[in-house]
Amino acid sequence: MATQVAVDVLMTKGRFEPQVALAIAEAVAITLVEAQVVTVPVLDARFAALDHKVDMVESRLEKKIDVVRVNLENKIDLFRGELDHKIDRFRGELESKIDCVRTELENKIDCVRTELENKIDCVRMELENKIDLVKGDLEKKIELVKGDLEKKIDLAVVRLEKAIEVTSAATKAELMRWVFATMIGSVFLQGISAAIVNALLHH
Repeated sequence: MATQVAVDVLMTKGRFEPQVALAIAEAVAITLVEAQVVTVPVLDARFAALDHKVDMVESRLEKKIDVVRVNLENKIDLFRGELDHKIDRFRGELESKIDCVRTELENKIDCVRTELENKIDCVRMELENKIDLVKGDLEKKIELVKGDLEKKIDLAVVRLEKAIEVTSAATKAELMRWVFATMIGSVFLQGISAAIVNALLHH
């Protein structure tokens, strides 16, 4: 079809003989074919073929992607299930270990508490016994000191009473001497007064 059009153009516009125009057209067609010159229709056909191939590849890729996605999701689900199972088992083991450790610690705490309470009771009893002994010793010492003080107080009272008696006797004797001296002085003064008066009267 393209060769016939070229022959017609060569014959009408170039005024070539039909055989010459046909030869030229065929030579040009062969040259184009061998040179693989891309014309617009060929390019469109190639683009269409390429689009078709791209669509096919895209479709295949989408299918493969879907398959891979499904496989991955299945694997992820399986892995998640395994991990959940392992986590649950590990959690159970840890909880069991924690319970065992808690029980052991509580038992040890109870034992330590019991031992400490027993020791505290022993120490309390020892201290109470020591306090009772010290109290008894102190009470005895206090009684002894009290007895000594009472004896000393009694002796001091006796001494004070004797001192008071001695002082009272001395005071009475001194008072008698003072009264006697006063009386003698008074009599002496009266004698002197009378002598003075008599002397004055005789003069």
